[in-house]
This record gives sequence, C-alpha cells and structure tokens, in this order.
Amino acid sequence: MKTHENRINRSSTPVPQGPVSAPETILVPIDFSPASKAALLHAIRLAPQYSGTIILLHVIETLPLQAAISYVPHEVRKAHFQLVRHAEAVLGKLAEQTVNARARSKVVVRIGVPYKLIADVAREMAADLILVGTDDHGGLKRRLLGSTAELVVRHATCNVLVLRVPTPVRGRRNQVPTSPALFMPTGLAIASNASPC
Repeated sequence: MKTHENRINRSSTPVPQGPVSAPETILVPIDFSPASKAALLHAIRLAPQYSGTIILLHVIETLPLQAAISYVPHEVRKAHFQLVRHAEAVLGKLAEQTVNARARSKVVVRIGVPYKLIADVAREMAADLILVGTDDHGGLKRRLLGSTAELVVRHATCNVLVLRVPTPVRGRRNQVPTSPALFMPTGLAIASNASPC
C-alpha cells in the first residue's frame, strides 16, 4: 500500500543539507494594513542583525482600464507622482522607526499590478525571501481573482513566506503592534536557505 510518506520520499525536491541560514535580503510588500505591519515585524526578526536588508515595497495599484491603455492623461500622471512621493516619505519614516535599528532598509514604490511588481522587484533586488502578510478575508473577489499572496506564491522565483493574520474582532483594538519599541525583535528566527530570486 502506497503511503503519503512514500510519495514524499520519491519527490524530486532537494532537501537542504547543513545549517539553515537567515535570509540576507527580505522583501516585504507594505499596503499599511495590519497584516503587512505584522509581516514587517516578522521580517525584522528574521533578518540577520546589522547585516540583513529589508526592502519595503508599496505598489500603487492601477485600474484595469489604465493598465490596458497606453495613453495616461497628464492629471493622472501628476496624481501618480504625488502618490509615489507621499508613499516614499511614509515608508521611509516607517523604516526609520522600525527597521533601521536592526538591519539596513530600502524603500521602493512602484505603480502597477501588485503581485507582478512584488515578484519583479524581488528578482531585480535579488531577494532571498518575500514575506507577505494576509488576513482572513475571503469572499467572491478572492475566489475569482485569487489573493495577492496566492498570486505572489505562484509567480515568485524565490521563497515566499505567507503570514496569516486574523482579522481583528469588531470593537477590539488592533492586535498588531504599532509602537516602534514593540517592533524590536528579541531573537533571531531562521528561514529556508534559498537562492536569490
């Protein structure tokens, strides 16, 4: 009788040998949700102290019609420019308050389709790991389109760690720490030793 264990043993997936090291470069998509803030907290814990780099990426999503046409009106381009500058400033401040005491940080803001740009930026910047926060939301949209986290897993060429964050109960305060002091890690976790994207 064939068991699940037998099927796993015949798998062609290589098993890492030797010690597993922490990822040097971690990309964290930030949409300013509690889930993305929780992912940032975990990235800080995973990054090697003082030698790791955490890339904070924010994607300004284009509308489907915008992505389909080549002409973008001046007013839309100007609005995008202002959104990019604002997002860079906010991400820079977030990195300063949370990441920089532990690791190096890079701030990247792009305009386009989130899952594609997350995978592209990870490749461009040779990220070892993409750490994506996701919440418990489901519904019709997720069934039809798939969540961004699921699409990133399908399209990324490096390891992806999906952190599932429960949706806060109505009437309760957000359970994700927001104080910079609470973002300071107390220990170093380890992740898979993968080749860069």
